[in-house]
Amino acid sequence: MGVLDTKFITPVEVEELVFKGLEASLNSLDPYTDFYDREQTRERNKMWSGILRVGIGVTILYRDGYIVVNSVSEGTPAAKNDFRVGDVIDKVNGEKIWKFNTGYVADLIKGEEGTEVTIELNRPLIGTLTKTLKRKNILNTVVPYAGMVNKEVGYIKIDNFFGGASDSVEAAYKRLKKENAKMLILDFRYNAGGAVKQAIKMANLFLPKDKVVYYKKPRYEDFKAYKTENEPVDTEIPIILLINEHSVSAAELVVGALQDHDRGVVVGTQSFGKGLVQQTWNTGDSTSMYFTIARYHTPLKRCIQRLDYANYSSGMKQEDIPAYSDDIKSEYKTKNGRKYLDFEGIRPDMEVKPKEKLPLIRNLEGSFPVFDFANYFRNTHKEIKPAREFLLADEYFEVFVDFVKKSDFNFNIPGQGELNDFNKIMMDNGYSASLQQSYAALKKSFDKEKVAQLEALKPEINKMLSYKIIGRFYSTSGKYQYLIDNTPEIVEAVKLFEEERKFRELLGE
Repeated sequence: MGVLDTKFITPVEVEELVFKGLEASLNSLDPYTDFYDREQTRERNKMWSGILRVGIGVTILYRDGYIVVNSVSEGTPAAKNDFRVGDVIDKVNGEKIWKFNTGYVADLIKGEEGTEVTIELNRPLIGTLTKTLKRKNILNTVVPYAGMVNKEVGYIKIDNFFGGASDSVEAAYKRLKKENAKMLILDFRYNAGGAVKQAIKMANLFLPKDKVVYYKKPRYEDFKAYKTENEPVDTEIPIILLINEHSVSAAELVVGALQDHDRGVVVGTQSFGKGLVQQTWNTGDSTSMYFTIARYHTPLKRCIQRLDYANYSSGMKQEDIPAYSDDIKSEYKTKNGRKYLDFEGIRPDMEVKPKEKLPLIRNLEGSFPVFDFANYFRNTHKEIKPAREFLLADEYFEVFVDFVKKSDFNFNIPGQGELNDFNKIMMDNGYSASLQQSYAALKKSFDKEKVAQLEALKPEINKMLSYKIIGRFYSTSGKYQYLIDNTPEIVEAVKLFEEERKFRELLGE
């Protein structure tokens, strides 16, 4: 490094070069092994303690030179000060931010906890609003929603295992018990994991003291058991656990433990299968390494890891990494006789796949016409019906179609991408006016086809728009109230509770 520092044609940041080298070297071992510089280490320490960031609780997007509020987190300074999705941020502390990038504006909004920030908003259809807020720690919400699905079935959505995750789940469960919950759905779909100590405590809520939650198996050591340490909250309530391919790590440990101990029925699709244990190693200069030291195994000692990283190289795509072959998998039986294999994550006892969205709905729901229409509806209505009762009236469908038309049909249908590519080729190569006129005529035909497809899918589009509008009025909790009635995995879980015989059979009883 000394040679580069003195001989290279321009000045070299030696420390930065070393950090990049360490990062590249560690990344080549597996996707989870990494090196973190001082700033990254500080941010990771905050994350593990449950702090997402310091700020006011919004995310933002850049749109045609403007900075627009994209989401508002419940319970944050922004939510309490009536920030709304779609609000345009004109000034931060008096500084005009026209055509500033989102990273710069986010840094202006962030700051030390307890300090103030003044933001000038332009709200569509309403006008200019000036708000002064106190910044605070924005916590990584563990339980975004807990509520009753019906008179007897409680539901808890669990997003991660950061901070005091188990305390959040325990508090949510106790609230549901007061509402007479006699059965419980624990939803671990899209749960990216977190602190495994929280996994032990969370499993302990429903498993007796001194039960194995998981084992660690290092390279040269025997299995080490990690057990529940406290008296449980409830070992009797029937439980269904929801998982999907995005249920990872600590989530898989909790679900695997309750499955192996015949404590719950797992519904959904196969989990991700992250069975590798990482450890943080603080280097002494405020940087850190995070590397794999062992594998996770369930109480039956089946390994959770699904992908084989034996021939992994830095930058490999996940789809190119092979799963462990069937010939190395072993079968395990629970006390009730339920059979499972290792090296494949957690497999559900009852597979329920999410409803596949139609291509038009998928392309439309993230488009600006939908974004703008939902904001328009929020800013022209003081209130709507409760989330589980609201459905957009048919009369507003034509209003939405007008938003689509005014946006110049800002979403694609199959074939549109190729048409857009052809238009670019024409413009770049100066094709004849007659050919460009033919393109314009074809584009008009595409636009008519879009309107026809919108009309054909009116019921599905109305549902999608209703979900977006509910989110504008009732934030995250409202969205989940809508989803518990409109998500196949939750609907099927409730049916399974109603069919007690089938539920007991899936438990092996």
